[in-house]
Amino acid sequence: MNVAIGQKTRAEFLWRPQFSTGAEGVPPDWPPVLAALKQVVGNARSSVEELDSATLTNGTPYAGGIPALQGRMVKPEYRIARLTAHIYTHIGEILTARSTLGLDVMSFTGAMPATMA
Repeated sequence: MNVAIGQKTRAEFLWRPQFSTGAEGVPPDWPPVLAALKQVVGNARSSVEELDSATLTNGTPYAGGIPALQGRMVKPEYRIARLTAHIYTHIGEILTARSTLGLDVMSFTGAMPATMA
């Protein structure tokens, strides 16, 4: 979203193989990870704040890994929905791991506990 919609540069640090699917899961050096995360979140915040109705109706070329979408134009709404689903997938993984460890998932920060029945 930062690159396609906000015309921002991607956080190259996070594109290293150690962060890709299938990586060994070795804990990284956290200060550079947190710095890259702050860059991504800051870029996303400014990209979202700059959105207007015209921007939301314009498509941009899809450059992701879903073969059926490659070469097609996708709207920012699609990208936002995919990003939201992606984030909730990771939240679900975290909650599952915490629950398996016997930790209280209701202590998870944010709005997630309110969505749980």
